[in-house]
Amino acid sequence: MKFALVASSQDPAALNIKQALIDNYKFEELKETYDSNEVYELKNIKIYTTGKKIVYTEDIDKEVEADFFIFISKHSGKYDRKTLSVHMPGNWGKAELGGKDKSLMICSPSYFKEALMELNNLNNIGYEVTGETDHHGPYIEKPCFFIEIGPNQEQWNDKDAAHVLAKALMNLFDKNHKEYKIAIAIGGNHYMSAFNKIQLDTDIALTHVCPKHYLQDFDEKMLYQAINKSTAKATLAVLDWKGLGQEKQRIISLLKDYNLEIIRSDKI
Repeated sequence: MKFALVASSQDPAALNIKQALIDNYKFEELKETYDSNEVYELKNIKIYTTGKKIVYTEDIDKEVEADFFIFISKHSGKYDRKTLSVHMPGNWGKAELGGKDKSLMICSPSYFKEALMELNNLNNIGYEVTGETDHHGPYIEKPCFFIEIGPNQEQWNDKDAAHVLAKALMNLFDKNHKEYKIAIAIGGNHYMSAFNKIQLDTDIALTHVCPKHYLQDFDEKMLYQAINKSTAKATLAVLDWKGLGQEKQRIISLLKDYNLEIIRSDKI
């Protein structure tokens, strides 16, 4: 499998992660370039740098030959805790930051889960390790995920955080990935507080995660994508029971139509 790590030259966190990879893991600069930037390679992994904001690198899979894309990035937000995070790109509703309206990307549940586990195992720098729900672009048609440092300038420039994230990635590439029970996750907040423990402590791996503020957009079309836009199909649906609000019965009915086994996150 060929992996593409994609960084933006506009993103200080991405550039620090990129430099940590180059300095510590013997990536070699190639003669080829991408978007007028150098390309680095180690075995089956290449590092590409774009001049665009990372969320707008639409269809990069048509320009770069790779089987799997990992976007290394900063995380921005009002959440004031220092975070190392992993999430899928995609939009449950309107595309306001890259991607397409009501379009999810292809998830690899094992990589999503194990990337979070690696960050958690290596985290000796006082950061919070968390997943995030699917949000923003870019739109591509190959398996992918984002791995990020946040939420502000201090953390983006933290070399220790960049080294932790770089090591997590390299460990991930060396792993023999396990078989997991596959589930979609629905409800709760953006930082997956009800689902992080599932990713870290159980034999369930999540595909796509829809937060409570997009439940009104969670319809049959989006459920179909959540199940099928994955390297392994979901047979379970894990619900943040208290985080479903008035949409609870509608969503349960929809899930039963697709014969998904329903599990409450607070019962796991």
